[in-house]
Amino acid sequence: MGGAASAGTYLNFHPDAECVVEGDRTCVFRFPEPDGLVMGKFRGFHIASQSFWQMHGFGYKKTGSGEGHW
Repeated sequence: MGGAASAGTYLNFHPDAECVVEGDRTCVFRFPEPDGLVMGKFRGFHIASQSFWQMHGFGYKKTGSGEGHW
């Protein structure tokens, strides 16, 4: 059996996949080969709005770090 991999690595896109922004509200994903799990992979990641990064982030704006409240 091969080397150990992180439990979520099956959610990774192919390294040669591209995301091309085509307008204010459209991005197109291009994959180098068919991927039958792609819809599950899309479900497994989040794209935060610009507002999230500018106002909230992961605590950076409020606390100066992303470490949380502890």
